[in-house]
Amino acid sequence: MSSNTKLCIATGIFPPDTGGPAKFAASFAEWAASKSKDLSIVSLTDGDAGKTQFSNADVELISRKSPSLWRFLKTSLFLRRSMLTGAVVLANGLFLETYIASLFIRGTNYITKVPGDIVWERARNSGYTQLSIDEFQNSDISLKWRLFRWLFTRSLRKSKAVIVPSLHLESLCVLWGLPRQKVILINNSVDTKRFCSGNSAKKWDVITVCRLVPWKGVDEIIEICASLSLSLCVVGDGPEKTKLEGLAKSLHIKVDFVGDRTETEVKSLLDQSRCFVLNSTFEATSYALLEARSMSLLSATEL
Repeated sequence: MSSNTKLCIATGIFPPDTGGPAKFAASFAEWAASKSKDLSIVSLTDGDAGKTQFSNADVELISRKSPSLWRFLKTSLFLRRSMLTGAVVLANGLFLETYIASLFIRGTNYITKVPGDIVWERARNSGYTQLSIDEFQNSDISLKWRLFRWLFTRSLRKSKAVIVPSLHLESLCVLWGLPRQKVILINNSVDTKRFCSGNSAKKWDVITVCRLVPWKGVDEIIEICASLSLSLCVVGDGPEKTKLEGLAKSLHIKVDFVGDRTETEVKSLLDQSRCFVLNSTFEATSYALLEARSMSLLSATEL
């Protein structure tokens, strides 16, 4: 990338929010800031709207507390202004906003980085479906979700390239109608020098690091740990937290729900644990799993 290239990163979450997309956005922004003199970032946030700085880049934070239509329009207008100045947009989320922003602008000036199927994720989070990601693809869904699928696919088809972190997602993109030659596989990775064992005293038998959403299977991890009398550390937050805390209490199991933590704190918690468990029914490529493996934790996965 030329130092004269204008670049805008559009992402649904960004630090201090946690999760794979936030981790990718931050690491890519650090790299891009070293290559480009003109970098900007726009992201949604659970906190208040505002402006901040990250690696010498201007960050526009748009609060999820705002009405959804206003939030959508504000994000789209920000991206449209960026495109009109000649910036290349990397959409790491905010796919529909990026697509709308690009309409009636000559040429296509954005790239998409797809961490998963946002249509399925939102359908699961809303309680509309209990199907797995693969079962959902060919299911009979309502008009609302068909329209959402059409718009999501349109946003990907209009982009110059679609980056995915796994062969599974590559096959899903082709299933959605994208030309295979447009889809580029770039695997997620972690810094193995940063994530290495410090040989701390072990506090937990098992640790899991994830968003607390239904398909992560944390309820099953709690049940198994209870049956084997194992201590558990749950790192992350999400809509399932209260339910999971109630389950742990009813089973009288030693579980520490530590919430969202910084990368440094996660490294320390991993180092205090014996075994990492990922029980998700879908992962593109889990950063948490890569970090745990880099630190030589025992691992159990169900992908």
